[in-house]
Amino acid sequence: MAARKGVAMKPKKTHNKLISRRAHARNLAAIQQNHAWFFQGKPLDIRPGWVAYLDSLLDKIKTILTVEEPKYVRLEYLYCDADSRLRLFADTSSLSEARRRVIEHLIEKAKPDSETICSKCGISFTKSQYLLPGIGCPEHREFEGDFVEDYRAHLALKKIAAAEHARLQLEEFPNGDQDDLDNHTPATVIDETTGIEIPQLRLYRLDDLYKIKHSVKTRSADSDARQRMKAICDDLIERGEYRAYARLPDPDAFEDLRRRFPNLSETIDVFRSSAALARLGNGALEVPPLLLVGPPGIGKTQVANEIAAMLDTDFLEIRMENEQNAASISGSSEFWGNTQTGHFFTVLTGGRTANPIVLLDELDKVGGDSRYNPAGGLYSLLERETAQRFEDQSIRGLKMDASAVIWIITANDLDLIPAPIRSRTMVQHIRQPTREESVLIAHSIYGSILKGRSWGNHFNPELGNDVAEKLSATEPRQMKVCLISAFGKAALASRNYICTGDIQVEETGMGRMGFL
Repeated sequence: MAARKGVAMKPKKTHNKLISRRAHARNLAAIQQNHAWFFQGKPLDIRPGWVAYLDSLLDKIKTILTVEEPKYVRLEYLYCDADSRLRLFADTSSLSEARRRVIEHLIEKAKPDSETICSKCGISFTKSQYLLPGIGCPEHREFEGDFVEDYRAHLALKKIAAAEHARLQLEEFPNGDQDDLDNHTPATVIDETTGIEIPQLRLYRLDDLYKIKHSVKTRSADSDARQRMKAICDDLIERGEYRAYARLPDPDAFEDLRRRFPNLSETIDVFRSSAALARLGNGALEVPPLLLVGPPGIGKTQVANEIAAMLDTDFLEIRMENEQNAASISGSSEFWGNTQTGHFFTVLTGGRTANPIVLLDELDKVGGDSRYNPAGGLYSLLERETAQRFEDQSIRGLKMDASAVIWIITANDLDLIPAPIRSRTMVQHIRQPTREESVLIAHSIYGSILKGRSWGNHFNPELGNDVAEKLSATEPRQMKVCLISAFGKAALASRNYICTGDIQVEETGMGRMGFL
């Protein structure tokens, strides 16, 4: 039905009735038009059953504001998936304290309210009817997807999926001893080489992958997207459901790391204490999310690389200043024809370990259009309970256990980090290294260069103290550049060592010290 000229259409309510994807797109367009003062051009991706609730919530907020105030309230981030509920973050800092408190109360209330509203059809139901892990009313919680097309495909494939599920259960659990992704007591396997028992985590379920494969034709009209989704499912089925935890390093390795990065000893101690705790149990290393704050170039990024190498775990670095949206973390929406899984999905499913290190570098410098939030998908991943059922937006219905991931976030300015992220992390303020400590850092960079280059074994394994002393007079950020140049000069001179004459540095003073 067309809208009258100059009058915005209200989103059509679902009223316990599933709607099509096309109807949902119309509803999203309507709510964005009705509340353009709030969205200010930002995209809206919300489950169909919550559209009417959100529309009503924004109507209430607008009635609290004066005529001039709506332009001072804007959407920071809206997040919702099958297990994280509806979470809304808005900037109300320009309002009076009284209005801000009322609006913040309404926004905070959206999360518990959404737990009793079916995300698919919009019907309200009681808490006693709400059962994890599915979200939705009793009639609609059984099938994956939100729309009437998904429900029809579910009915058509129900018999096939049930038979496949029964076969898998018989093969995998012949004694009926089935666990669940919610059971976080890791399984173990024996390393055939060392004979050591290794803890493992069940990352996803094979039957979820089979269900997705059976429903590929109904999930996208794009043939390339269907082929991509099928290839992902086949690859993950072949890899298997379990991933081993990263190995626990020797305690002496932490001491060596503390000597090489003295200004980051507090961060290293978090890993050392977590490893000690893991040794008391089954060896599964769990580390709280870390937020490292300090001036640029003081070793925050480098120590993350060194810890990943020490643990022999997978490592993903995302430079947040280059990110335009949240796709690297949570993937792009399945509704788009060119949808892609995120880098986080790749390291989680394609890596060797259940607890890779993910470094979000310089989160305070997120780039791109201000209407998008590159860190938006991070909120639920930093909470263990919601991270246990992470879904990449490009392959909905595949729940993955990302609760063991080790998060390291770096920033130069704590004030630019959103409060929801600060409250979910262990904040550590990192100081600059002293001149004496910079000598140790120079030795560390020298060693890391040798390890990472094919020609490294042609040079002395240790850097001369006189060279390290000269390097300490410059920004450690420049140490690697100076050393690479010096290696080239030594090679031209047919030497297997670097001398002070190979080093060209500009003394900058301790106030400008940095680290690569």
